[in-house]
Amino acid sequence: MSPGFFVADSGVYSEANMRRCNEAKIRWISRVPATSTEAKAVVETAADRTQWQHSEDGQTPWFTQTMTLPQGQERWVVVRTEQGEARAQATLKRKVEKAEHSWKQ
Repeated sequence: MSPGFFVADSGVYSEANMRRCNEAKIRWISRVPATSTEAKAVVETAADRTQWQHSEDGQTPWFTQTMTLPQGQERWVVVRTEQGEARAQATLKRKVEKAEHSWKQ
């Protein structure tokens, strides 16, 4: 029987939790919170990447990057989808409109 993986949402991802998992030799998969400093940096530099790969249908670009963090090495997979981009743009638009409304008052 092969060892399994601990799968968790981004709420469990923290340096302390991942350090504990790594020290206990627990293999894990988690979404990294987009608010983390490291995630923001990777996403910002992603636009310049030439290593993007594409899904078979060509609709989903992605790349992998090995991150060396205080809790140890992690393999990150950055995925961009049209739906995700549309959500991000809509969120940004709402924030701009809210700030504009507040400024006008």
